[in-house]
Amino acid sequence: MKRNVFPFAAICGMEKAKEAILLTLVNPYAGGLLLSGEKGIGKSTLMRSARELVDVPWVEVPISTTEDRLFGSIDAEEAIRSGHKKLLPGLIDEADGGLIYIDDANLLRDDLLSAILNIREAGSYRLERDGISETRNTRFTVLSVMNPESGTLSSSSLDRFGLFCQVDSADDDDTRIEIIRRVLAFEKDGIAFREKWQTETDALKARISQARNTLKTVEVSPAMIQLAAVYTLKAHVAGHRADIYLIEAARAEAALAGRAFVMPKDLEKAAEFVLPHRMRKAEETQPDTPEQQPDQSQEEPPDQEKNQQPEEQQPSSENDFSQPEMPEPPQTDTEDASGNEEQNPDNAQLSNPKGASRERVDAADLKVNLPPMWIEPAKDRKPKKGSGKRSLTMTDLMQGRYVRAEIPKSKTSDIAFDATLRAAAPYQKARPSNGCAVVIRKDDLRSKVREKRTGNIFL
Repeated sequence: MKRNVFPFAAICGMEKAKEAILLTLVNPYAGGLLLSGEKGIGKSTLMRSARELVDVPWVEVPISTTEDRLFGSIDAEEAIRSGHKKLLPGLIDEADGGLIYIDDANLLRDDLLSAILNIREAGSYRLERDGISETRNTRFTVLSVMNPESGTLSSSSLDRFGLFCQVDSADDDDTRIEIIRRVLAFEKDGIAFREKWQTETDALKARISQARNTLKTVEVSPAMIQLAAVYTLKAHVAGHRADIYLIEAARAEAALAGRAFVMPKDLEKAAEFVLPHRMRKAEETQPDTPEQQPDQSQEEPPDQEKNQQPEEQQPSSENDFSQPEMPEPPQTDTEDASGNEEQNPDNAQLSNPKGASRERVDAADLKVNLPPMWIEPAKDRKPKKGSGKRSLTMTDLMQGRYVRAEIPKSKTSDIAFDATLRAAAPYQKARPSNGCAVVIRKDDLRSKVREKRTGNIFL
């Protein structure tokens, strides 16, 4: 039974986040989505409302999940009844062909989050449990939200999310008033409120379904691939994930527009979600130290003035280290040519007098200027809150959160009963019961591995 969630179409504001969600739902190969923003602005509500837009499995991964529940484990009930080991599917298997939603992804264990993102990329994983080894194939899309105030994600985890969107709270009175009205109406009668927005919801579902069908025919020209490479090079991203996700997100943009080909404006829109969390500052060239510079006063010949080059002919330090300019391709008429009039004034002479189709793109303008928000990504960065730094560490004390089980290396009193029962279950038929429902031996015992936060000491 589905929960009575707030309708996606009824959410007020957050237009950029809505667009990012649509791109993710249309193209599963766009790499998933991570929403970041302050607490209480509706990130989780918006993400959960996307559940009704597609008819695919929806699985939520709580931050308290364990490895056995996430990846699967031995079916203890079946093992006790039949004596045979059988793997019980985990959340990863249940999400095959659908969506995985992680609320507060930055609070999930780093190893579990990394494993989920790696499985999404690979499309399969190998499960090793109590003597059973099995390879499983699964495909899913990851949707996540996070609050930077409660912690951040590592750069490697951020890079595995294809799309990223920063969500800000509404800053005008009209929007905030409308949000209050809609929330109060939903809390008063959720069923009637959903029926009121059912027409808009059905229209969104039809649009996404049509776009997913169109996506199969969307092609990317060599010029658009070259333009995507220019975008990522100017953003100084690491690796090649950004290039692939930029193309896939642009294909989703074209599919939503009903086109079978990608245009420059599709790449520009997609870059707003693909590049911001991957951008790095350009590496500055270090000047030569005085020890490395030769003593020109001793090596220079007496006729210095005769051999000295004119000042205007001497190469500058900037030109020595600057990249060579890329040859500008022949200009062609595109549907989005009006956006480049300031950079290329000659575009005004490229209009087609015969009125032919202006949608086909043969070449791309490689002189791309990234928006100011990309050039200075650290301007709007908010200071971190908190009185100090505390790191997660494993502990052998009976304190902290139970994260997994292991075979004890010595005598222990912190027994993991769930793992112990699963280890003993397959052997119950061969053991004398002696009036016991389950017979547990010393070899079946499993101890808990706990994790807690500890303060850091700086010397």
